[in-house]
Amino acid sequence: MIILGIIVFSVYGKSINFGLTNLDDDTLTIRNIDYISDYRNIPDLFVNGCYFDDQISTYYRPVLNLSFMLESVFFGYNTKVYHTTNILLFIISLYLIFLFLKSLNINSTILKYLIILFALHPVLSSVPVWIPARNDSLLTIFFISSLIFFIDYLNTGKLSYCFTYLFFYALALFTKETALPLIIIYPIICKIATDRDENPQQVRDNKTFKFSTVQFFNIISFLAIFVLYIFLRHNDTVGNPDILNYIKNCGTYIRLIVTGIMIYIKQIIFPDYMPVILYNIDIPLDLRTIIVNLIAFLSLTFIYYKNFIDRKIILFSVIFFFLAIFPTFMQPEDNTILFHRLVIVIPSILLISATVIEKVLSLYPATKKYMILVWVLIIPIFSYASFNQQDKYKDSFTFWSEAYHDAPSYHIICYGLAKEYRKNKNYAKALELAEKTIKLNGIYAYYISYAIILYDAEKYDEAENIFLQLLQEEENPTVYKYLSKIFIIKNQKEKAIEYAKKAVELSSEKEKPKFYDNLSWIYSVIGQYEKSIEILTMLLQKDKDNISYYKNLSMLYEDIGNHQKAIEMKEKATSVY
Repeated sequence: MIILGIIVFSVYGKSINFGLTNLDDDTLTIRNIDYISDYRNIPDLFVNGCYFDDQISTYYRPVLNLSFMLESVFFGYNTKVYHTTNILLFIISLYLIFLFLKSLNINSTILKYLIILFALHPVLSSVPVWIPARNDSLLTIFFISSLIFFIDYLNTGKLSYCFTYLFFYALALFTKETALPLIIIYPIICKIATDRDENPQQVRDNKTFKFSTVQFFNIISFLAIFVLYIFLRHNDTVGNPDILNYIKNCGTYIRLIVTGIMIYIKQIIFPDYMPVILYNIDIPLDLRTIIVNLIAFLSLTFIYYKNFIDRKIILFSVIFFFLAIFPTFMQPEDNTILFHRLVIVIPSILLISATVIEKVLSLYPATKKYMILVWVLIIPIFSYASFNQQDKYKDSFTFWSEAYHDAPSYHIICYGLAKEYRKNKNYAKALELAEKTIKLNGIYAYYISYAIILYDAEKYDEAENIFLQLLQEEENPTVYKYLSKIFIIKNQKEKAIEYAKKAVELSSEKEKPKFYDNLSWIYSVIGQYEKSIEILTMLLQKDKDNISYYKNLSMLYEDIGNHQKAIEMKEKATSVY
């Protein structure tokens, strides 16, 4: 593990100094840092959606959120800590895969070479460097740990191992819903573990013991885990899968799964170019992808037909691969390929690869030196590719630019890049992309974003018209907030106050501070300093470490001539900083 750690850190270590991509990582960390820095909110993680907001989401991943909360409680907001943790989790996941396959009596020397190969494989380069990708590292860690203890349970019949493998499976399930179909792996692995054990008769005896005495306990335990999962998941912020939709559109989903798997296989075998993201994958595949998959399929068929290795190994690996990857294609209207999702399927690939290599070496020992030569040639190529590939995640503008290059027709990517151009005050490009976003998917939020860019570009009349049209469809606090700003610019003071108050009224408890802050600003602009001070003082009671509140209060006290209070607020701002 030490050698593996040194190799991984030597290639991915520079990502520790990377920033955020602003695709999920900002939502999971900085935008909710006050919430995740309070350990008292840990129970809430298990009864809320993934993104800490009131919007309904199909993503329920409390263990992922817990990992960010633990880091934030101990270290505050620190991107270096988040990135370092990601690298460590990647190393641990690969090492556990090694231990799992070793427990199946796969040649450990061959496994070491293959683990290093995949540690540096460009297809997994996003796992250690993109902060939200840790979800799949965590899933791999918990599920593979569960399988390791399950095999120990098969070998010994000890209930302590039974409790442990069930515990780790529960953690995997509360990490990512992909663990649901993976439960099928447990009965299948009973046969694999038995046939490859050095003392198969002893394992068979233990298996007979388990299935005759405590199998009922296992079934009840899994049912209890599922009931708890469904009970906690079933709340106002987590959407449930639309089973009827899957049934009605099963043909579409099957086509997506087949197409997606072919793309994944091609990138694993032949990673000539590694995109950040692929979108709209339900399209004709390129010739290279078809050829690579055809060769892979024919090779696997030949190995199976000739019984070159144990057929159960092939079947198990194929089933494992499919069960681990198909849930990622079951998100309606989200035909995307993200390569960090492949880390959980690595055991299936290594199992076949290591077994085939072991067989070849036993039949043709002279091939060993050629295999080592190939490995020596591939390692620096993969290292160089992954070392450069990670730069696509170094900051938000680079990330969204690279993502747009890979998926220019994906509305979320256009939306994200538009925000980056807005942040850089390149309003012409921001408006161009915002208009394209609306053409691709004209949802309410995208119109709000477009109007905000118009406001920033000082096109107030156009922004006002769009905001007023949006209010006819739905009352939204952000719309009211920006209209209040526009009315202040147009010197319509009463309207500005009215709309700022309406924004506060409509906002959720979590969002109220920022809308109160806007109302305070409105009061300060029109000269009602006392009301502005009153609001900021109220906000400070809930957020005593907010530097901007102290700074604004200091300026307001200066405006009303209370120099002593102004100095006091300035000193508090300095002490908090």
